Amino acid sequence: MVAVCELSEDDMKAVGVSEGDNVKVKTQFGEVVVVAKKADGNPQGIAFIPMGPWANAVVGGDTGGVGMPQFKGIDAEIERTSENVPSVRELLKSLGV
Repeated sequence: MVAVCELSEDDMKAVGVSEGDNVKVKTQFGEVVVVAKKADGNPQGIAFIPMGPWANAVVGGDTGGVGMPQFKGIDAEIERTSENVPSVRELLKSLGV
C-alpha cells in the first residue's frame, strides 16, 4: 500500500496519532490524506510517503531538466484528520487528471 505516511514513533506522538490513523500531509505544492504508519528507523522529523499518486499530490512538478521531480527535502505539515484516504480515482479527479 502506498497511501501511507511513515513516521517515527516520536513524530507520531507529537502529531497525536497512532498507527492506522488518517493524517493530512500539506506542502507548498498540495495536500493529501494518507494512513499513518510507524517506521522504526525513520529519523525524527522525517516523513516518508512511498512513490505513487499520493506522494505526487504533495511534490512540485519542476524536474530541473532531469525528468523527475524532487521528492526529498520538502517541508510538510502533518495533522490528524477524520477525512478518508481518497481512492486513486478520487485523488486523480481532485488533481484535475
